[in-house]
Amino acid sequence: MVIHLHVGANRAGSSAIQHFCRVNTDLLSTAGFVYPQLPALSQKRFAAAACNGADLSYYYANELPQDADPLSSARRLTKSIESIEADHIIISSEFLFDLRRERLALLRDALKASGHRLRVYAYIREPYEWLVSTYAQRVKSRALTVDINEYLSSLLPEVRFGSAIDDLHSAFGDEIKFLLYRRDRLVGGDVRLDFFKQLGLELPISEMPPEANRSANATEIETMRHLNGLIAMGAWSRRSSREFLRLAERSELKGPHIRDFVSASVEKAIRDRFDPEVAELKARHFPQEAGPLFEPPKPSAKQSLVDFAPSKVASAITSCLTRELGGK
Repeated sequence: MVIHLHVGANRAGSSAIQHFCRVNTDLLSTAGFVYPQLPALSQKRFAAAACNGADLSYYYANELPQDADPLSSARRLTKSIESIEADHIIISSEFLFDLRRERLALLRDALKASGHRLRVYAYIREPYEWLVSTYAQRVKSRALTVDINEYLSSLLPEVRFGSAIDDLHSAFGDEIKFLLYRRDRLVGGDVRLDFFKQLGLELPISEMPPEANRSANATEIETMRHLNGLIAMGAWSRRSSREFLRLAERSELKGPHIRDFVSASVEKAIRDRFDPEVAELKARHFPQEAGPLFEPPKPSAKQSLVDFAPSKVASAITSCLTRELGGK
């Protein structure tokens, strides 16, 4: 048996891969692949989700005892894997990307305890775009009320990029394959097609439903951020925000990209921090690349949230409600 472990990173197509695996079990089964529901290891209870490695990553990040024997501490995991009758199993969790090397090594030993082969895949996104996309996702998940510049400034000192890649390589060595999350490099411009090509599967385009967890524009993000503030004050509910997000997606609200609101000083700080790490990533893991590792940054027409937000937020809510009520 071969265990295919997809470790993210987050905001690099993980949700699309997981959603496809979850809803296409029969298609994968005909090719000898299984996307299993793994046994619960952690004390935290996870709702049913497309990410079948969420509990696994949480356990290894937060609950595994420091002196744990990887074989005994993950006995339920290895027993579950041994019971699967398939040539290949897929485990996916973007939360594994940020796990420290010691914990990654324990996970590696647990997965290989029964003599199975292990292959690991990590998609790497350009750091600036990655951080901007992370902000947008956290707003959509109703976790943030601060604007993008405040969030990125506070995140910059603690976020891991080069060190996370180093930890993954230290733990998995030749078993891990780092892949660039670039549309022009992905098979068919689709991360799902690209991932399954890595696994030796060529799935027809006709089998590909729309990607899950699409990117939101600045109008949607700023509206959600203001609604998050109302949630914090008890004047709005999380359920209502979820409904609004669904309305916004159906209404196809127009708006600029949220990167247009990143200040020049914050953008410079991000690039000063990560450009050396990207250069080292290229030298160590992509030496065959002749040109830049990532596409040149897209031109950004800098805008001010102070001027943009109030009118756009009101307009977005009105537009969604009007569309949903049939123009009334």
